[in-house]
Amino acid sequence: MSKTLIAGLGAALLLVVFAIQNASEILVKMFFWEFYISLALIIIVCIIIGAIIGMLFTIGKYKKK
Repeated sequence: MSKTLIAGLGAALLLVVFAIQNASEILVKMFFWEFYISLALIIIVCIIIGAIIGMLFTIGKYKKK
């Protein structure tokens, strides 16, 4: 197995454990809306958005080569 696959599976396992341990719902207030959502879901979505933004900033670096 490649090191990338093993690292990806390890990260996925940690993400699943994290989501199970933080499944409680919290109140989120945004502008005029209020809703309850899982804390783990909020953090996972923020991580995904951060990864996408990070990839967008590095695309220019790889296109110049």
